[in-house]
Amino acid sequence: MKIGAHQSIAGGLQLAPQRAASIGLECFQMFTKAPQNWQEPELTSRQISLFQNTCRQCGFESGQIAVHASYLVNPCSAVESTRKKAVAALVNEAMRCDSLQIAYLVFHPGSPGKQGEDMGIALVADAVQNALAVTRDVTLLIENTAGSGKSIGHRFEHIAAIVALVGNDNRIGCCFDTAHAFAAGYDISTVSGASSVFGAFDDAVGLERLKWMHLNDSRTGLGSRVDRHEKIGEGRIGETFFQWLVNASFATRINCTLETPINKNETYEAAVSALKALRNQ
Repeated sequence: MKIGAHQSIAGGLQLAPQRAASIGLECFQMFTKAPQNWQEPELTSRQISLFQNTCRQCGFESGQIAVHASYLVNPCSAVESTRKKAVAALVNEAMRCDSLQIAYLVFHPGSPGKQGEDMGIALVADAVQNALAVTRDVTLLIENTAGSGKSIGHRFEHIAAIVALVGNDNRIGCCFDTAHAFAAGYDISTVSGASSVFGAFDDAVGLERLKWMHLNDSRTGLGSRVDRHEKIGEGRIGETFFQWLVNASFATRINCTLETPINKNETYEAAVSALKALRNQ
């Protein structure tokens, strides 16, 4: 298992791999644009070249990098204009990943509102197909959700249904967020519980589809349906799970990134080092 964290692109995309390397990360996640607006700036050839060269210099390959899509993207929105904008944003983000030679694009499946889960699943699958049709290498990763409101993705069966509708393409997978899973009602706080949960994931989706993980403790309780990240070992999941996970045989090939709270001007160096220290314990 490679362990890393989300990194800022403030000052330029190429600074994300530099920041990651400077604190000893083995992989990293980033945005390619401001995550809370709809603007879709085109990447210049200079930006692309500078980013790729920096990644090589810092020792990061394509498969060690993920982009997180904009928080505004809701590909199954009940509002048609919003849905169209979201699908276009997802497609554009996938194209940027291809241009930058980044292997993975993580996105939230969103909320279908009163349309219902089945329609939401169908609309997300259609959005994914649109993105796959115009790209070559990027793999789209559906992130499981905490299940707040009418959002989909909080049950493994939702993810499995989207994958099936996409046609089981090898460029569709999952990013598993530990805090979201716990808030959605999957009890991973004990070793036996975690083993059972990942067994259920394997049965529904297939562990081969699990390409990335977000390692976050949860500030809220089991089944709360509230997404609140906490530092590892300081939340309701607890350190026992994370010690088990970093040593689990199925996780050896998976990249994992922290999204836990940090103070301004603080880095993830200490938190990542603490996780690495749990290996082989």
